[in-house]
Amino acid sequence: MKLFKWTDKQGNKMDWREFKDRWAKGINEVTPIQRLESSIFFQQIMTLGFFLGLCVAVFNYKTMWWLAIILFGGLCMNIIQYKSLKQQLNVFKNIEEQIKEDDLGIGDVVNKVGVELVKEDE
Repeated sequence: MKLFKWTDKQGNKMDWREFKDRWAKGINEVTPIQRLESSIFFQQIMTLGFFLGLCVAVFNYKTMWWLAIILFGGLCMNIIQYKSLKQQLNVFKNIEEQIKEDDLGIGDVVNKVGVELVKEDE
């Protein structure tokens, strides 16, 4: 008896090996922006967990004062990391927009290098 029946979007059955290969291919094709967006999402969940844990620890302060200190430190570090991830995401999105608009002049650089290579070969 199989615990899981793996199917693709069309409903075709697949075995574990095919599922694993497709999953690995999908994971390898994740862009840096997608990776940052998922990290930011889970960072928000962690922040919520730290905050709720801190609320419980403060409510039971007489017995859990030590936990409140630890959770407060973790919450501060988590917020700093969240802000850092947001800054990275903004930088990547700005770079992507500039590449799409060709404001960086990357096309010109590539053309100049290509022309120089052709001249050297002649």
